[in-house]
Amino acid sequence: MAQFSDRYIKSLKAQDKPYIITEESAERGGGRFQVKVYTSGRKQFLIQYFHNKRRKQMSIGNYGSMTLADARQEFIRLSAQVQQGICPKAERERLEMEEAIQQEEERRQREGLRTFFELWDDFYASIKPQTKVQSLNQLRWMFESDIKPFIDPGLLARDFTQDHARALLKRVIDRDARYKANNLHGRLKSCMRYAIDQDNAPERFGEPVRYGVTTNVMRDIPLPVPKGSQPRHRTLTEEEVVTLWNLPRTKMRNRMHHLYFKLQIALAGQRVIELYHSEHSEWDLKNKLFEIPAERIKIERRGTHVVPLSDLAIELYKEVRLLGGDGRFLWPHRDHDDKPASINGLIQCCHTYTQEYDDIQPFTPRDLRRTCKTLMSKCGVDRLYRDMLQQHDEIDSAAQKNYDKYDYLKEKRRAMEQWTAYLQELVRRGD
Repeated sequence: MAQFSDRYIKSLKAQDKPYIITEESAERGGGRFQVKVYTSGRKQFLIQYFHNKRRKQMSIGNYGSMTLADARQEFIRLSAQVQQGICPKAERERLEMEEAIQQEEERRQREGLRTFFELWDDFYASIKPQTKVQSLNQLRWMFESDIKPFIDPGLLARDFTQDHARALLKRVIDRDARYKANNLHGRLKSCMRYAIDQDNAPERFGEPVRYGVTTNVMRDIPLPVPKGSQPRHRTLTEEEVVTLWNLPRTKMRNRMHHLYFKLQIALAGQRVIELYHSEHSEWDLKNKLFEIPAERIKIERRGTHVVPLSDLAIELYKEVRLLGGDGRFLWPHRDHDDKPASINGLIQCCHTYTQEYDDIQPFTPRDLRRTCKTLMSKCGVDRLYRDMLQQHDEIDSAAQKNYDKYDYLKEKRRAMEQWTAYLQELVRRGD
């Protein structure tokens, strides 16, 4: 070992292999000051030190690009870090990363490029006006649970890759939620399409690029569940309807859910969300009408849907109200009276029934709608009027929308009477 000086360092000659000279030091625990001589003659200042009982080396700089005095000063600074238990190499990497992030943020701000999270917010805002509250809630939940925890907040929209998308989808698939993965796939695809459309919109020609997305990375990622691989075709038989309708009260896990099933059937199979999230204010018992507002209709442009009420449906409604109380919703949330109940509880109830009764095959709440449509056909309800009862009417056309303002309520009442008579006769089999 030697004491470094400019004359000494200049005297070091290149050899067949690189070699290292270590300076004599009276201090211990702060590392060693070294010079490495390469075969090309380049001389590099190093610090050698121990961290977590492992020997490490780090470059300080090249002789010539920095003076011996500057190199020694830097060595003293790094040596102090070593004595404090800090790894200089790790600390340098951390600082370089922070600087790179800062530079990227400054570059992004200069160029006006938005992050993936900002893109998602913009996409969400663009679909909000024409999207139902339930779907928006599901979209928010998807972002909070399946996207946000796994994406760097600083990731630019243009840097969102197929690997990012596939990693997000795999986490959902791994919990055996393939149809939710399909939904996530579709939303990500729409989000990236939105970015491309915004950047290429003719009205924005000449303006700064917002997202910088040029290719929809979702295009070549297949759906987790192939489209149409499991078509919905489940229809309960008459015998299953009888069994479900006449379940003994002692066998009901949840009487409110059981009343929902009966009321959905009695109302000729209205859409799940249209009935399950209904409010008492929508039920006009005096005029025997259930009015579903446009904001809860699947196809909002069809407007308010009016369902005539039979005496059977009114009786079931009163039972629901007796159990659920006089709050806002027929089926209130168990923890929040100002919110409707979660659909998940209803779905779980279906699973419970089909597990406990061998004579009821697995079904979902939506299958009851198809069941009613099928059985209405069997009992002779005219196709046009059964479509009207479920707001699937064939006359949903430009002519009807713009000119035909007749509500067809009389025809719907007649169809509902025909359906109710058939249903009451059917369920008497289980008495």
